[in-house]
Amino acid sequence: MGSGGQVSWDASPILSVASVQYSSNSATITWTTNELAQGQVYYNNSPLVFYEATGPRQQPYVSGAYSTDSGNTYNHSITIQNLQPNTTYYFLTRAVDSSGNMSMTWPSSFKTNQ
Repeated sequence: MGSGGQVSWDASPILSVASVQYSSNSATITWTTNELAQGQVYYNNSPLVFYEATGPRQQPYVSGAYSTDSGNTYNHSITIQNLQPNTTYYFLTRAVDSSGNMSMTWPSSFKTNQ
C-alpha cells in the first residue's frame, strides 16, 4: 500500500489508432502510447486469431507473424518487409510496458499495391 492507505497500481498502456503507409511489398505502421512501452505488430494475410490470457501477467495468444520496435518509447513505428503485392493483410498493434502490462488494438487491414 502507498502512503495514506492508497493502493498504488500500474495501468496498461493506451494506444492511439495506428496509421499505415504501404507499397506493393512493405508497410510501415505507426502509433503512439501514453507511457513508455515496447511496440509490437502482428500481421498475416488471413484474419488474425487471438485468445485471452489465462492468468495474471500472461500475454494473450495472437496468430501470424510479428515484429517489434526497440521499446521504451512513446512513438512506435514498425516496417514490415517482403509482403506480396495486391494482397490484403490483417494486423493489430500491441504495447507492453516495463511492468508487463499489455494493451492491444482490435485487428484492422490494408491491401498492398499492385
